[in-house]
Amino acid sequence: MLLPQRYVDLHTHSSASDGTDTPEMLVKKAAELGLSALAITDHDTVSGIDDAIAAGVKYGVDVLGGCEIAVKSDFGELHLLGYMAAPDNQTLLRILATQRERRLMRNLEIIERLNRIGFGISYNEVLNFARGHVCGRPHIACALVAAGAVTSISDAFARYLGEGGRVYVPRVLDSPREGIEKLLSAGTLPVFAHPFLSRKIDRKGLGKLLSIFKEFGLAGVEAFHSKHSPEHTGQVIELAGKYELCVSGGSDYHGTNKPDVFLGYARDCRKMEYSLLENLRQAYHDRQ
Repeated sequence: MLLPQRYVDLHTHSSASDGTDTPEMLVKKAAELGLSALAITDHDTVSGIDDAIAAGVKYGVDVLGGCEIAVKSDFGELHLLGYMAAPDNQTLLRILATQRERRLMRNLEIIERLNRIGFGISYNEVLNFARGHVCGRPHIACALVAAGAVTSISDAFARYLGEGGRVYVPRVLDSPREGIEKLLSAGTLPVFAHPFLSRKIDRKGLGKLLSIFKEFGLAGVEAFHSKHSPEHTGQVIELAGKYELCVSGGSDYHGTNKPDVFLGYARDCRKMEYSLLENLRQAYHDRQ
C-alpha cells in the first residue's frame, strides 16, 4: 500500500523578521495547506522558533529551526540558511546580534538619506511596522507606503531602497567563508539559499561557488524556490550531485510583504517533497 505523499516548505519568514504572519499563524497556515513540515528561517534571528515549535505540536506540523544570514561575494550579496538552529545556542545568538547591529546602522543611514531628499520619516515610525522584531528595508518601505510616498513595497524598493535606488546603502557583511564558518560554529547546517536570485550567477559561476563553499563546510544548496526557473532548478540539482551537497527547497514566503510568493510552493506551483528534509537531517546527523 502506497503511503500518501508528504510535502514541506524549508524557507519561510515570520513576523520575527520581515514576514507578516506570526510564527503560530505561519504554522497554522502550513497545517491548513497539508504541509507535514516547515522550517522557520527568519533573517538574523531565531526569536520565532520556540513559538513555531509550540504551534507545530498544536497543529501537527514538524517544525525545523533555522535562520538566514547574508554574506558578500564577488557576485554581490548572497544568502545562507542555517538549519537545525537552536534558539538557546549562545554562539548563534551572539552571531545574530552582530548581524542585527549592522542592520541598525544601515537602517539609520537609509532614513537619514531619505530625509535628506525631503521625506520626514523617523526610525520610531519604521519600528512600528517591525512590531518589535528584526527591522529591515521592508519596514522602511511600509513607512514610505503609509506616508503616501510610494504606491507599494515593490515600488519603494525599485525607486529608493533596492540596489540602484536613490537611497540604497550596501550592508556591512562577512565573506562567504566567515558566514559558513560562523553557522558551523553555532551548530547549524549551512545551505546556500536561492543562488540564482543573483543575476550575476550563471551555471559556471554557481559550480565555482559550490566547489569553493564546500571546502568552507557548506552542506547543501537550495534548488526549489519561488523565483528559480525550472532550468535553474535542474542546474542546481545537477551541480549539487556533482559536489555531493544536499538539495533543499522552500518558497521564501514572507506573507503580504511578498504577495506573489505562496506558502508551500516553489515556482510553477511545484510542491516540495518531505525527502528534502530527511536528507538535510541525515547530513546533519552524519556531521555530528
